[in-house]
Amino acid sequence: MLLTLSDIDLAVDSLPAKQQEIYDLDFPGPGSFGVRLNPKGSKSFFLIYRLRGVRRRMNIGRFPHFTVEEARARALLILREVQFGGDPARETVAYELPLTFSEGVSRFMVDHVERRLVQKTIREYGRIFDRELLPPWSSLALSAVDERRISALLHTIRQDRQSEILAERVRSLLGKFFTFAVEARWVERNPVRELPPRLTSPKPVRVLTFVEIQHLLKLLGEDDTPMASVLLLVLYTGQLPGDVMTMRWSEISGDRWQVRGGREIPLIPAALKVLQQTERRSLGHEYVFPARSKGGAERPRTNLRREAAALSRRLKLIEPWTLRDLRRTLLLRMREIGIRPDIIERIRSRRDPVSKSPLYNHLPDLKTALTLWCERITPEAPKRPPGKLIEFTPRDS
Repeated sequence: MLLTLSDIDLAVDSLPAKQQEIYDLDFPGPGSFGVRLNPKGSKSFFLIYRLRGVRRRMNIGRFPHFTVEEARARALLILREVQFGGDPARETVAYELPLTFSEGVSRFMVDHVERRLVQKTIREYGRIFDRELLPPWSSLALSAVDERRISALLHTIRQDRQSEILAERVRSLLGKFFTFAVEARWVERNPVRELPPRLTSPKPVRVLTFVEIQHLLKLLGEDDTPMASVLLLVLYTGQLPGDVMTMRWSEISGDRWQVRGGREIPLIPAALKVLQQTERRSLGHEYVFPARSKGGAERPRTNLRREAAALSRRLKLIEPWTLRDLRRTLLLRMREIGIRPDIIERIRSRRDPVSKSPLYNHLPDLKTALTLWCERITPEAPKRPPGKLIEFTPRDS
């Protein structure tokens, strides 16, 4: 429908907390004409067109200095000039105030992110801009955000906050943002491309010995904290630390745990003992390892690496290891004690492989494997000689 003044007034009355754009769906020219509404009340007309395959965006003027009809007529005149080879958007750059970083981010989110990406990515990009980029650079001219400033910010994130992953996410988002800015003719080049490549060496694989595992089990058994219980359950079930941290009491039925994705994992006596000790701390909660959000709502614990590092310092563990190393150790050492590879795969996989035989019940095999593993890593338990697991367990009919 044709954009009118009443459309603008109606949108302002119900304007959300963020910037909004309304497009004239009946605009007759070969481009997009509309009005951008600011939460503070300002209204600016704009035109989007393409010149030799390159996208251009041009501000026409603000309401009420331009009426809707005048702005639409001005947009058609600009498009006529484009048809004769002109580029009004580039010609007016010299007369405009420099675009600030915050203004560029707003347009990037509206014109690109919110139109093309899924909600989860939109929220993640908004979070990075709001927490990491806008506080130091909000009022800077977009052209002032150069390689030096970007390098300094990434160095601060890596060194002071010890977050290599966040630094790479910030760098990736800035690369996408400045690519969009170059196409929109806001800047001449992408400063992220001028940064030296990040040379990251692969992290060494750490596999704990049986002596180290037994020592770790002893220390974890003496530590009465939620994180110690999480690591014990990782060792006794072979599941991902994230799945253990988000475990719900409703997922546990007797000696079985229904993991995310519908798989069932047997709980051996050692794992059940840990859950019984944990129940005292989480009695009446939905999650086995509950935490509280800022609003007071219950949520699972999520600070895996931070809590594991704090636990390592408290237990004075000298040799460094990660949460991935712990699970990798379990899967590799299981093969050494004679557990079948297909059983190990069923413990490792996040999806339950479909058995060729509908009468095959894997739970007893999994329980036998985990029990054998527990006996091997527990110092006081009797040791079984390595051997193959039972071949078949028919499902009860």
